[in-house]
Amino acid sequence: GELGFYLVSDGGRTPYRLHFRRPCFIYYQAYHEMIKGGMLSDAILTMSSMNVIAGELDA
Repeated sequence: GELGFYLVSDGGRTPYRLHFRRPCFIYYQAYHEMIKGGMLSDAILTMSSMNVIAGELDA
């Protein structure tokens, strides 16, 4: 995945708006749709295949 950054400045040294989104956050949001109608064993394998890093979800 790639990191997404949104940075806004008025031309000074310090930005007044900074937003970043980690790739695992998007994957985790789509997890509900990926496992819909599946079995529990499929849900576990799907989570493993997404390579979600818990530390990225916490920020």
